Amino acid sequence: RNMGFYHDDFVISKSLLDPWTTLASLLSIFGLLSFAFYIRKKVPLASFGIVFFFAAHLLESTILPLELVFEHRNYLPSLGVFIAVAGLLQHYIENKKTLMVVFGVSSVLLLLITFTRVDTWSSKMSMDYYINMVHPKSERMASKLASEWSGYGEYELARKKLLPFNSLGVVIHRLDIDCLERNTLTDEKFDIDMSSYRVVDNYVVRGLADIANAGLDERCQFSAAAFVTLIDKALSKTVTPRSNRQLVLIYKAHFLWRLKKPQEAFDTLAATFKLDTSNPIPLFMACEWMLDINDRQQANSMCNKALSAATRNMSKYSASHKQITSRLNLRN
Repeated sequence: RNMGFYHDDFVISKSLLDPWTTLASLLSIFGLLSFAFYIRKKVPLASFGIVFFFAAHLLESTILPLELVFEHRNYLPSLGVFIAVAGLLQHYIENKKTLMVVFGVSSVLLLLITFTRVDTWSSKMSMDYYINMVHPKSERMASKLASEWSGYGEYELARKKLLPFNSLGVVIHRLDIDCLERNTLTDEKFDIDMSSYRVVDNYVVRGLADIANAGLDERCQFSAAAFVTLIDKALSKTVTPRSNRQLVLIYKAHFLWRLKKPQEAFDTLAATFKLDTSNPIPLFMACEWMLDINDRQQANSMCNKALSAATRNMSKYSASHKQITSRLNLRN
């Protein structure tokens, strides 16, 4: 009933008794596995089903850095539940008529549950309404709805949805909403205290990217210097994953270029490329800007370096490769 896309409100276990359900869950798991071992000869089908459930979940999670909860992780393991229940019913209920009744009732119940599930997932609106209803404390769901509502011009409604949350992502999101509504941001708006925040996650980076794009596209007016200061504050934190740090650095270079600080912009792009040498985009940007200011000597060196890096994955960067090659040929 509570399954869906967003489970960031899921209570994380910090110790055996925080929350108390952690210990209860561990004891239940140990009890089920012990039961499976105990009945392995008497009811092998049920024993197999229990073990299959846990074995399938071991393949889906454990030490891998995945999301805590996802509905689809239960699809394959749930077969173990059905097999175990079927094995137990077959062993303990000898009357075939009783078995048929149980089978019929179970089938009807599963059909009804499936129907209601399909109906919930039949449209984006009904699915969002349902997930928001069963996960009212989900920050991700709140941010999704706030983004949609601000896109429709419902700015106050969007702010109200974010009101219960105070993560850095929400703080940046509110800034983005102000940017959308007023088409301008004062320097004071960028004066955000990040001292209490440790990590810059996808939510924060997405918000910074939205604000940056609005500024670059002239949809929102603000001080490039103030925005660079905000970016530097974010970069002083742990930015996850590495690709996000690279993205934030690219936006920093854009605004340094706007501030007419070419050397700082080029240095930022060089640092950006070092984070992931398989991505030549920072080099292409530096190459383009050097061509723009007619710095021929550095442009040749940088452009050749960018073209060389792009050949490792030509299918992905063919457009940039073609554009730079064309510009170099025209200049020559």
